Amino acid sequence: MVKANKTAQLDDLKRLIDDIEKVRIKERMSSKFKSWHRETLETLERVFDRKSRQVKDFEAIRYNLAAFSNKTPESKFEEAFQHGLMSAAVMLSAAVKDLQLGNTTNPASAAAPVKAPEPVVKVPAPAPSNPEPAAPVKSVSSPVAPSIAREPPAIVKRAMAASSNKIFIVYANDIGMKDDVSSFLSKVGLSTVVLKDSAGSNSSLIDELDKHDNAPYAIVMLNPDASGIAGNTVYELGMIVGRLGRNRVCALVKKNIDILADYSGISYVPVDSPGAWKFLLIKQLKDAGFNIDANLAL
Repeated sequence: MVKANKTAQLDDLKRLIDDIEKVRIKERMSSKFKSWHRETLETLERVFDRKSRQVKDFEAIRYNLAAFSNKTPESKFEEAFQHGLMSAAVMLSAAVKDLQLGNTTNPASAAAPVKAPEPVVKVPAPAPSNPEPAAPVKSVSSPVAPSIAREPPAIVKRAMAASSNKIFIVYANDIGMKDDVSSFLSKVGLSTVVLKDSAGSNSSLIDELDKHDNAPYAIVMLNPDASGIAGNTVYELGMIVGRLGRNRVCALVKKNIDILADYSGISYVPVDSPGAWKFLLIKQLKDAGFNIDANLAL
C-alpha cells in the first residue's frame, strides 16, 4: 500500500513537471499558471510536509521582475516568467529524486538552496499599466535527473543543461582519446569530470557521481580490447544511464563495436580520424540543452 502511494505521488509530481510545457505557452500569469501553481504547492505539502525544504524551495521561486519601470519592455517580464518556470522544473525534478530516495523529511535548519540569479532591471520608477501581482511562491534546489523509466520534458533538460557546464567522461584504456575529448569540450566552453574505468570496483564511480550530481550529461568511451569492450565500461555505462537517463548519455564508439542491444536508446557517435565526431557530438549536446557555439570547434 505504501509503495502504491509512493508511485501515485511520483506520478503526480511528474505530471506537474509535464504541465509546465502547457503553462509556458499561455499568457503570462494566466489562470492556467495560477491553477498549476496552487496544485503544485498543495502536492508538495501533501508529499513532503508544509515546512519541508521542497515546499520552501518552491515558494522562493519568482515569476516576475524584482524591479521595473514604465519603460521596461514586456519581453523582460516574459523572460522573468519563463525563467521562473524553468527554475520550477529543476526544483520539481529534484523533488522527484528526493521521493525516489526516500528523502521526504527535511530538518528546518537545512542549508538554503542555491538559486539561479534572477533577471532584474534596476530602474526606479512607477509600475507599468496593468501589472500582474506576483503569485505566492516558494524555492529552488540543485537539479537532479529523474529516473530512467521516464525521460523528463524538454524544459527540464534545458534547465538542467543551463545550470551546469560539467560533462562526465568515462574511459577505460585509451588515454589519448580521453585527452582529445577533454580538450575539445574545454574548447567549446564545457568542463569535464573524468571517471577512470574502475576495472572491478565501482565505488569510485559511485562516489564521483554523487560528488558531481549537478553534471547533467555523460560521454562514455567504448573501446575494444581482446575480450570486446574494455574493462568495466559496459557496467558503468548502465549505471550512468540509470542516473542521468538515456537522452543525457552519449557513447563514443571507436573501431568496430557492435551496438549494445540493452542500450539502444542512447546516442552512439563513431570516432573517425578526420574529426567529424566532434560536430556529431556538438549536435547531441545541443539536443540535450547545452548552448554551444559550433564555430569554437573549428
